Amino acid sequence: AAFVYFSPIQNLFFTPKKSISVATWADYIDEGSVKEFESATGIKVYINFYENNEELLSKMELTKSKTYDLVIPTDSSVDLLIKKGMLKKLDKSKLGFWNELDPRLLGHYYDPKNEYSIPYYWDVMGIGYDKEFFKQSPLRSWALLFDQKVSPGHVGMTNDPREVILIAAQYLFGNIHNLDNAKLEQVKDLLLKQKAWVESYSDLRGEFLLYSKTSPVALIPSFQVWAGMRSGLFDNLGFLLPENPFMVIDSIAIPKDSGNSELVYQFINFLYQKKVLSINAEHHGFFAARKDLLQERDNSHIEGMENLSALDSFKSFRFFENVVSTQDLNKIWLTVKAA
Repeated sequence: AAFVYFSPIQNLFFTPKKSISVATWADYIDEGSVKEFESATGIKVYINFYENNEELLSKMELTKSKTYDLVIPTDSSVDLLIKKGMLKKLDKSKLGFWNELDPRLLGHYYDPKNEYSIPYYWDVMGIGYDKEFFKQSPLRSWALLFDQKVSPGHVGMTNDPREVILIAAQYLFGNIHNLDNAKLEQVKDLLLKQKAWVESYSDLRGEFLLYSKTSPVALIPSFQVWAGMRSGLFDNLGFLLPENPFMVIDSIAIPKDSGNSELVYQFINFLYQKKVLSINAEHHGFFAARKDLLQERDNSHIEGMENLSALDSFKSFRFFENVVSTQDLNKIWLTVKAA
């Protein structure tokens, strides 16, 4: 019952009667747990991986959401999928774990009543830094990336235009909303100026820039430094959250045309068992959506979020919302990369 990779055409002719197809990020569903589920239920689970939300969205639009029975998109993509009418409303009476979810992860901009999505794993975007480069903890500010007077230079950035542009907007204006053409022009100018001290824009794991001492600071999600910091193998790593940091929530959702709802609900309930959800949280450093797992989590390595349980809400966090059109994002990004 190993993972099977398949094309939509293959799926039409060779899928067993009791089966579901799932689209997910790598490392989000444990292979051993899938085997356990298949053995216990007789339901075959076909796993498809995607590298970014754009890939998932294009595949769902191409097949009119008929390829997958369950998907795990990021919050901004949940927002788009709902607006496009491509997700099915949840039957919460079939979800035995709902009261175990951390309520701070519910009711956000992309699905205010959580009618279509269930928070699964989440993470925060912050700044990783080389402790050996800095004699003391650096300033908890996005200025480390964007202000040449504060930045150490040789900055590592993600290669995601939405992330980079919205974080730049947050730094400039204190929020990411009401970004008119004049403000977007200022964001573009800032990124063009910043490029002079950017070491790389990388889709690869940003912690390598820190491990190798290529960059003293890098824009990265916290999970990318989890393993190294927790293992003690890389004592030089630090991670901080600037004021008004960004978070990302990846959620489980059911495509509108999924025809295997009963089987899907069995799988969803299995995934949210504490022992199953904790595997990838502990191994890869993701934050899990269950209250008990968040309460047990040690966040002492994250400067600015050491005591997660004490936070009444996540109101200080920002999201990478769909507040800038894809056309404007691409226009700014192409200009910056071409400079």
